[in-house]
Amino acid sequence: MKNTLLLVALCLGLSHFALANEDSRASVRTRLASEYYKVGQYPIAVDEAKKAIAADAKYVLAYNVMALSYWALGDKTTAADIFKQALKIEPNNSDVNHNYANFLCANGQVQQAETHFTTALSDPLYPTPENTMMAAANCALSNQDNALAAQWYKKILIQRPNYLQAKFQLSNLMLKSGDLPEAKRLFVDLYRSSKPTPVELLWLGVRIERAIGNKTAEQRYAKELLSAFPDSVEATKLQIGKYD
Repeated sequence: MKNTLLLVALCLGLSHFALANEDSRASVRTRLASEYYKVGQYPIAVDEAKKAIAADAKYVLAYNVMALSYWALGDKTTAADIFKQALKIEPNNSDVNHNYANFLCANGQVQQAETHFTTALSDPLYPTPENTMMAAANCALSNQDNALAAQWYKKILIQRPNYLQAKFQLSNLMLKSGDLPEAKRLFVDLYRSSKPTPVELLWLGVRIERAIGNKTAEQRYAKELLSAFPDSVEATKLQIGKYD
């Protein structure tokens, strides 16, 4: 009886050790794949991700890196298939949904992308929701859906009122939509908190004040832009009167 119990204990222990070891190999290979991906070594990243999956067929992070690598290599069909495999294993994985949404957006599938951005944000413990919301906003913006983009930028600013890029983009959209008071309010907040003032922000200020009809403020921002950035594209546009 003692020998039998000892044998069972050893089997359980070895099985547990083997599983932990497999998980460790998958994790190590996936980390290697990620590092190769970061430096643009996409074929090697794919190979390392495959080794991770061979060690643990349900290791979602490996599928994630592999899909991104195939996408970077221009193999969109394989990338899409691997993203889908990952989501079959973990349908609500925020990282995979975020990346797959970006992939869909880049291929013009905005509505499907919106669904996956929303799924990525459904995890209350997701550490970087503002990054996903920013990606969703930029996706909408790149596909000329300014209203949807504005909704996303507003959501970001509810969570992070000082997110400067979201505030800048929203101010620009408010200018385009004709909501000049809101465009100016956002711009003034940015102008006060962005020193030295970047050329893009000064150019936004020029265009907002021009649309409002405030010549004094328009000329003030124009003078600052020309003084600080005389060789910029914005300075050229200002000098030839191209404000669109």
